[in-house]
Amino acid sequence: MVIFPLNAELFALEARNTSVTIVMAVSNIGNFLVTKLAVNVESAIGTSGLYFIFSGICAVASVFTTIFLPETKGRSPQEMRELFQRRHRRIKTSNSRIDVME
Repeated sequence: MVIFPLNAELFALEARNTSVTIVMAVSNIGNFLVTKLAVNVESAIGTSGLYFIFSGICAVASVFTTIFLPETKGRSPQEMRELFQRRHRRIKTSNSRIDVME
């Protein structure tokens, strides 16, 4: 799997422990769901239908990655942090605070 070697490089040092834990939990949940549901889906729609569904999920994930994630090749960790950081200005109302992205 690709996530294991990338975990060390993807996350900032101060967020690495929590981030890696979340990534591994989501990965294990996904693996469990695929393992648990694959047999039932295959018996209901057949092997080709099962692989068609899996390929559709992969296609959607590829389109999402291509459209929404910027290229980070050749950038330093500081440049990537600046790229992904969002600036917020806080607007205070009577009892709550609303975050607005600039």
